[in-house]
Amino acid sequence: MAEETAPPSMDVDEAILVSIQTFTQLAFSRMGLQPDMMSGRIEKDMAACRKAIDAVEALVGVAKPHMDETDGAQLDHLVRDLKLNYTQQL
Repeated sequence: MAEETAPPSMDVDEAILVSIQTFTQLAFSRMGLQPDMMSGRIEKDMAACRKAIDAVEALVGVAKPHMDETDGAQLDHLVRDLKLNYTQQL
């Protein structure tokens, strides 16, 4: 009888990147720039948006030292883009 192997689980680096993506989507949603992922409605909540941006920035700070320069620069650009859009929506 062949032993079944479980599919590999998500590693920490992948989980951090998924979290960055999730918080980025939440930030844009709370800015009112895209529909809410669950309800499909456009809802603006700038306080929640700020928390999501702060979470992205913190996670980027954790992920970036373990990435190559190009990927790290893309994450820096993402944070700048979020902050720029945030200030434009105030």
